[in-house]
Amino acid sequence: DCDDADPGVNPAAPEGTCNGIDDDCDPTTLDEPDDDSDGFTVCDDCDDTANNVFPGALEVCDGQFNDCDASAGWVESDEDGLVTWFDAAGVGTDVTAAFASGTTGAPAVYTMPIEGEVVACDGIYLVRVEATAAGVVTLSSLNGSAVTTLDADDSGPVVSVVGAGVDFLVQGFTVTGGTGHFSMGSTYGGGLYVEGGMATVLECVIADNVVSHYGGGAYLAWSDPPGSLDISETTIDGNEAFQGGGVYGHTGAVTLSDVDLTTNIASDSGGAIFTNAAAVDVFGGSMTDNLAGEGGALFADVGVVTITDCAVTGNEADTSHGGAFSIDSGASLTLSSSTIVGNEADNNGGAIYAFDSPVILADTLVELNLAEEGGGAYLAGTASLTCTADPAGSFGFLGNEADPGAGGGVHLGASGGSLTSTHCDWGAASTIDDNSPVDVLLESSGNTYLYGLDETFACASGSCL
Repeated sequence: DCDDADPGVNPAAPEGTCNGIDDDCDPTTLDEPDDDSDGFTVCDDCDDTANNVFPGALEVCDGQFNDCDASAGWVESDEDGLVTWFDAAGVGTDVTAAFASGTTGAPAVYTMPIEGEVVACDGIYLVRVEATAAGVVTLSSLNGSAVTTLDADDSGPVVSVVGAGVDFLVQGFTVTGGTGHFSMGSTYGGGLYVEGGMATVLECVIADNVVSHYGGGAYLAWSDPPGSLDISETTIDGNEAFQGGGVYGHTGAVTLSDVDLTTNIASDSGGAIFTNAAAVDVFGGSMTDNLAGEGGALFADVGVVTITDCAVTGNEADTSHGGAFSIDSGASLTLSSSTIVGNEADNNGGAIYAFDSPVILADTLVELNLAEEGGGAYLAGTASLTCTADPAGSFGFLGNEADPGAGGGVHLGASGGSLTSTHCDWGAASTIDDNSPVDVLLESSGNTYLYGLDETFACASGSCL
């Protein structure tokens, strides 16, 4: 026993801390340990498990009481307005001044570093963010898009990702007030402008951005090598453009996962999405109440469009074709496990308008769409539509409506085209789920057809067999 006068001190006793006593009679057991190796022992440190928390530490945006100064109390809201850059080693640097210098009419411009993560605490930041140097870098908010906003205040794109080798992630912001990148008299990419880099958007709201030309919400520009745009768990709402009110893809790849595109407007085409030649993949999410002259939800000029498990509802082409989708020659559309319901075209193709292009529907419901001709779909030129379905499900063309003398379900134009149905549903005569006035009309021959549930047939050269 190293102190026989004190019964609390013996080789079997637990070592206490900060009492100046060798309780366990083992001098190698520290009385004042520094478990997080930040230079302050547990006796002086308010959190000895975090090496960025100690007396006099820089207060950074991390939801922690960094400087241990309890004189005025501390709550997380004390960090509101703080912005911190953490380098690759996790060392924090205060960059609040760079973000806070923006004023109404004169937003700040912040250039991202080439590595690490910039974290913003709650606040509305009048700022444009640019990522232009090759490297992997992240801009994130501490508490999400509901309380953290990047606002360009009508001064250009809110976020710009420009240059090969730039790999940029933006997470947890409302992105608004963008008017796009100016080039040759027009503006592009109000919320997000991407040229040559890799941009990833996660858990954001991209809203109320307006450009004169392409991509009100986001724009993937032409570049060599092509860039990419990957958006997940995000709402794209109320953006406006000439083409691609929500998103425009020029080249490269656009991937949307669990993205809701709502009330976006394109004065010409592609209310939610326009692809010029980009590959577009959509997984989950929805396209709702978008508006365009043609292609209320999506217009594909050239490119492969694949949509899976998506709800496409209430979109409108108010001057032309394709209430939901307009697919031009050189493009293709594949829809799987999706619903296309309640869309409307002023002209042809309430749900789908295809010109010299293939459309494939797998386990997809086209229902209650409206147009002059082809309430469900209009096939122009040599367009083809293939509908396949699980007989146990309710998939196919139901309750679509066109003008008298037109095809309510599918209308094949005068140039021919082709339609194939394998176990798809076409309603039942005299019921609300039937297409009106007929299920299928072949304009080249004038032949019309009525079908029921779980139908298999093929139409080409003026007749269906």
